[in-house]
Amino acid sequence: MSQALDRPTATILDAVSMQLDRTFSMLEQAIETCPDELWATKQGGFYYWQQLYHVFAAIDLFIKEPHESPTQHMYDVEVMRLLRHEEATPTPKDLLSVAKAMRAAADTFIATATLEKLSARNESRSQRMGREVNYLESLVMLIGHAFYHVGVCDCTLRNHGYKGFL
Repeated sequence: MSQALDRPTATILDAVSMQLDRTFSMLEQAIETCPDELWATKQGGFYYWQQLYHVFAAIDLFIKEPHESPTQHMYDVEVMRLLRHEEATPTPKDLLSVAKAMRAAADTFIATATLEKLSARNESRSQRMGREVNYLESLVMLIGHAFYHVGVCDCTLRNHGYKGFL
């Protein structure tokens, strides 16, 4: 039997961990490559920075359990959920700090995850979606969600004549 089949948890966790790392790298690259004049430009209905902030803030919704304290965020839940625009613009440095904190939260989740944990019901996602969702599916959704917003940011750069990062 191959090592991968002997270690299904490690294989799943390795794959998810690698994709999360790639996701965070892309999000950080989106922050670092954005020229100042585009940082507060709307694309897809929201500011460039808000597209990224939304992803970082959503990490709590995807991986934290209801009894865990949410991360302290710069803006209220309406800005986090893209229900309203925020005129007070954070600096890229501010958003990189948020990225670092949320990457640490995701890394901690992965470091303590087991196959049993990944298979367990994610209460907050299940309630929000109105169906059963486990932590593995939540992580896959988080990665897909992040890449949608990364794509919006990449398009913003390209639509304004800059080189994209994808």
